[in-house]
Amino acid sequence: MQTYACHLVASQITHTRYGPPSHVLHRPGLSILIDLDRLEAADRLSAFFSVNRFNLFSFYERDFGINHKSHADRPSDAVPLASYIRTLAAPHLGGREIVTIKLLAFPRILGIAFNPITIYLCYDAKNRPCFYVYEVHNTFGDAHSYICVIDADSRDILQKVDKQLHVSPFFDLQGYYRLSVKQRGDDLIVLVNYARDKQQLLTARLQGKIHSLTSLKLLQALFIKGFWPIRPLFSIHIEAVKLFLKKCRFYKRPSPPSRPATLASPLKQEKEHA
Repeated sequence: MQTYACHLVASQITHTRYGPPSHVLHRPGLSILIDLDRLEAADRLSAFFSVNRFNLFSFYERDFGINHKSHADRPSDAVPLASYIRTLAAPHLGGREIVTIKLLAFPRILGIAFNPITIYLCYDAKNRPCFYVYEVHNTFGDAHSYICVIDADSRDILQKVDKQLHVSPFFDLQGYYRLSVKQRGDDLIVLVNYARDKQQLLTARLQGKIHSLTSLKLLQALFIKGFWPIRPLFSIHIEAVKLFLKKCRFYKRPSPPSRPATLASPLKQEKEHA
């Protein structure tokens, strides 16, 4: 894979709810995988893609991290996300240096985007994963991050963390997540397994192929594949209606967590469910 400052990730996204009642969602996805230390270079890749300014496709740092609207103390000017992540990681890495930070997210399309989950992938000087952040957003405007520290000698990046943020109105706050990201060449797989008392409740899977970001691919995504603004948010609400009609129990939104992030723990022996 070439080292572009930003790539496109064409994926299939699957959510499997284990009953009762059971439910499965399948939809295509279009993400960007952007190098947070090379935003100026990313901004020059295509006439139809911009960083921190409006375009057909765009990426804004103010949509994420400490800049997100859920933070009461967010700065008036957007903090560079690369600096934010290195500051967040410093207490956990014991001097281990983050050399590369890539962010996986849905881009803004015509200035509009909704990101249920955004993932920061951090690598050390030997290009080994060292620090991941899963930043979760809900439709109420809340956000919470799950921090994963990856051991230098470990190839197992499966992590476990207690659920902190209300995401779906059809699940309460009880339970825990198993989180993993696997990249082999141009193939990328993200798995989020939600369980309670060792009982699987939901598996969310993104399986994608990493491509170079070009003007042609962006135009094809919009006009041929139909990736229009608010498509993910619209899809979420359509599936919510289906679950309501299946008479899933409805949970009211609780107060969001007071702290912005929670530290996950490694699961070196446990294998994730596909």
